[in-house]
Amino acid sequence: MRILNHPVLPSPYNTIRKQQNRIVFWAVFHVFCMVAFTVGLYYIHKYMHHPDRVIVQDQSGSLCLGHSGPILCREIAEDAAHRAARAFLDRNFERDNREKCEAIFGKTAQKALFDLIDQSKDEFKEQKIRQFPEIKNVDIAHAAETGQCLAWVEGILHRTGIYMDIPYYQKLEFVLGLRLAQSEDMEKYPLRVLRMTYEERSLYDTKPGQKGTVK
Repeated sequence: MRILNHPVLPSPYNTIRKQQNRIVFWAVFHVFCMVAFTVGLYYIHKYMHHPDRVIVQDQSGSLCLGHSGPILCREIAEDAAHRAARAFLDRNFERDNREKCEAIFGKTAQKALFDLIDQSKDEFKEQKIRQFPEIKNVDIAHAAETGQCLAWVEGILHRTGIYMDIPYYQKLEFVLGLRLAQSEDMEKYPLRVLRMTYEERSLYDTKPGQKGTVK
C-alpha cells in the first residue's frame, strides 16, 4: 500500500496577514517617497533663490563670508548712487532736475529731497547760484531686506553765485546716504531710492559777509 505525502497548506490567517503587511509596507513606502519628493522640491526652490556666497575683504584686509544677491551687483548699485547724487546736487537757479529725481527717488525719499530743494529755491534764483558735485567715493553695503542695499556718496560740492553784486564761490563737503531697492523699471532704473539723508559742511567760502575758511 502506497502512502502519499500531501504538502502542508499555509493557514488562511497567515496568508491574509502577509498580504496585509505587504499592502501596509508599500503604502508607507509611497507616502515616504511623496514626502521626500515634496521636501526635495522645497529645498530646490530655496537653493535657486539663495544668493551667491562670496568672500568679502574689507579695507582693513579682514575676510568674511557674505552674499551678493540682495544688491544685484556692486556696479549697478554704484551707478544708481551716482545718478541719484547728480540728479539731486547738479542743479542751478534755472533747473533742479525734478523729473529725473522723480524717476530715481521713491515717494518717501522724494518728500525729503524736495523739502531740501524748496528750502533753497528762492536763494538759488535771487543769487543765480550754480552748483555741481565732485563725487569722491561711493560705499555700498548689504541691507537686511532682500533686494535692497545701502549707499553712501561722499564728495565736494562746488557752488558759485552773486551776492550784493559780488561773485562768490563756496566749497562744501557732502555725504549723501541712500537706501536703494529694486525698481519696476529694471531696464532704465534697476534701483530706486527708498530713503535718503544728507549732510554738508563748509570748507571754503568767499560770500560777502561770510568768513572764508579753508580746511
